[in-house]
Amino acid sequence: MNIGEVIRHYRKAQNLTQEDVARRLGVTAPAVNKWERGATLPDIALLAPLARLFGISCDTLLVYKETLTTEEINHICQQTQQMLEQQEFAATLQWAQKQMAEYPNCEQLTLNLTILLNSWCVVHLPEERAYDALLQNYLEPLLNSNNPQIRSKAAETLFNAHLRRDDYAQAEKYLTYFPPESFNRRLYQALIYSKTDRAAEAWADYEQLLFSTGNQLSLLLHQLYTLAKQEEQPQQAHMLAEKQVQLASLMEMGQYHEAVDRFDYAVWQQDAATVVQLMEQLLNTTDSLCAYIDSPLFAHMPFKQLPEEFKQQFHQKLLDDFRCIEDYPFIKEDTAAYQKWKKITASV
Repeated sequence: MNIGEVIRHYRKAQNLTQEDVARRLGVTAPAVNKWERGATLPDIALLAPLARLFGISCDTLLVYKETLTTEEINHICQQTQQMLEQQEFAATLQWAQKQMAEYPNCEQLTLNLTILLNSWCVVHLPEERAYDALLQNYLEPLLNSNNPQIRSKAAETLFNAHLRRDDYAQAEKYLTYFPPESFNRRLYQALIYSKTDRAAEAWADYEQLLFSTGNQLSLLLHQLYTLAKQEEQPQQAHMLAEKQVQLASLMEMGQYHEAVDRFDYAVWQQDAATVVQLMEQLLNTTDSLCAYIDSPLFAHMPFKQLPEEFKQQFHQKLLDDFRCIEDYPFIKEDTAAYQKWKKITASV
């Protein structure tokens, strides 16, 4: 509601006529009528008397809110989207600016509306530069928000705006408003490196992101696999174990890592023949524990080679674990698998 609608609402709630309000405030009835129609606004000196007359605060009279609910923000954004599709951009912009002015402390509304208007300009008015300064004026203050999500989103929008204009130096400055180790900050920094003749830094950053993302995906798949086992869902567990194999192959992690979850699944299913086969594969591929070091995917990352002593110790520990037949009693029930197990675990 605007102030005129508020005056009408509370006047009727108090069972007052326009003449009653005019008499108590010392103005004319036509003046009150104009306020309610939105043709004019009451004099500032009348705001406190009006509020007292209706038994409300001046904030309520002025339709002032510190902030808005998520539903209210979404409603305003939906209205803006409809106006963009039906009216000239300038008219929609003016309306949106009015909403932001009405709720100046609602950062989320300012952020959402500005991003919506900016996105429309990028798609429908790509050559229009008149709104660039406007975008900056609304988003720059949000960089000081106490809300890290609003801060980051404002910075990301400004970053992309400058990136589209090939203003890489200015775009890079906005990266300081992202959380230090956030994925987007590292990704955008690598992009800036690639655009500003810093190829070595770009390669290193992109490869580090790829490597860490691969590890995170592997961890997620393993947790899902563990949950599937816990919930006694063998088909789901098998699918997830095979996804781990594909991921390890994609990320060139080495044959050892490709076999680990398959081995665990075979043990869970007490598949003696497959368990023994995978025991042999794991023992034969311990040298590939860090195969990614030599992968061209990570050619610009400064990995340290594993000491040979560590590899030998790891191989011996794995062999000792496999020799503990008490952990795999089902192998004894398969004569062929048991004979093969004895041959494998007898090796030094």
